[in-house]
Amino acid sequence: MDYRDLNKNGRLDVYEDPRQPVEERVADLLAQMTLAEKAGLMFHTMAPVNPDGSLNPPDGGFARTPVTELVAERLMNHFNVHALPD
Repeated sequence: MDYRDLNKNGRLDVYEDPRQPVEERVADLLAQMTLAEKAGLMFHTMAPVNPDGSLNPPDGGFARTPVTELVAERLMNHFNVHALPD
């Protein structure tokens, strides 16, 4: 069976197996996550972009922390992106 090895551990975990009931998949994933990873999923912040689509550096307003730091150190993976270029 083909599957996405999301945590790159070389085996099919319950949460990666679409044949398993949703409740079991959720329980398995939550058991493997750290508190920091769980908290990162619950917080969405802004990711400002430049006219060319590149990430805008912090502006001291809403964007106080670089997006690269939010991803690498605070484990955030969802952002509200404003003013996307055409």
